[in-house]
Amino acid sequence: MPEFPRQFPNGKTTELFHYPISAIMSMGYEKRRSVTLLALGGFFVNVVVQLVNPLLKITVCSVNQFQWPITKDTPIIRMGQRTFFFAFPGLLYALQFPRVCGPTVVAYLVRLFKRFSYYQDFAEVSTADSVAGYPCSDNEPSLWNIVRPLAEPMAHEILLLFGHRPGLSRFYVSNHNSSYTRAIRLSATTRTIMEAFVSGSLTLSCITIQDSYNEPPCIPARASIIVFTCLVDALEASTLVSHGFKTIPLLDSCNNAFYPSTGFRVWRLNDVGVINFVRGLDAAVKNEEECVLSKTVEESSSDEEKGEEVTSNVDDKGKGKQVMP
Repeated sequence: MPEFPRQFPNGKTTELFHYPISAIMSMGYEKRRSVTLLALGGFFVNVVVQLVNPLLKITVCSVNQFQWPITKDTPIIRMGQRTFFFAFPGLLYALQFPRVCGPTVVAYLVRLFKRFSYYQDFAEVSTADSVAGYPCSDNEPSLWNIVRPLAEPMAHEILLLFGHRPGLSRFYVSNHNSSYTRAIRLSATTRTIMEAFVSGSLTLSCITIQDSYNEPPCIPARASIIVFTCLVDALEASTLVSHGFKTIPLLDSCNNAFYPSTGFRVWRLNDVGVINFVRGLDAAVKNEEECVLSKTVEESSSDEEKGEEVTSNVDDKGKGKQVMP
């Protein structure tokens, strides 16, 4: 597939992949274990590069403007012919494409995921009887009930390998800081970091580059997921303080994660960078939530008119919901 670069004053974004139909869902970690539709629409993969520091890069996925990063220290797990799980500290997403999305397109996307993330394919690690190596077909009504219990422990094991905290956010207290809210905040944070990257407001004074294995300086430094989740954690801690909680979990150091493999360098925000970005994130989160809600309603209404079987509401178990036809 061709690459489409877009130039900005201090950086550029390059479109590596685009498919016009997709759905991204949040797999809630709360007791109800709900499946929440986050966005419907075109799926994009973009790489963002700074012109001043061209070895600094971030890779961003999006569905209809809902954004999330992919990094070398977070897993993507393929759980079907066209179904993928993304795991982050405190979040679990499922991305699905319709059956008209052919194997050639998916194969190209898999190559990108292998390049930019910690990728695993369930069909390559499972020996159980299955559909083409997967637990069930992608349009199985009980898909999420079947594949989530298999994908989640795989994802959590990888996050732990890199020193991250899997599962429900530590800042989820008394129904504050839900998985859905965390997803909105991650999207807003991703957009903010991306804009700072190409505008030049994110400078070397805001970051730390980890080079544990003395990799050559010509190797690009890619963002750690901590760049994004440390800001989301700070927003969640602030929410608890604003609601009068006197005891809240301590924020993790931005330098806690460990990288057990060679061949890449990572960059993350230092204390100066975290302080600079947290200040402006509240407004960005509010705008993001309004945008996501409006887009979800708009796309769901459009799909109903077209007769497509994609819904924005789920029952307690998610059976038959959020599965693309």
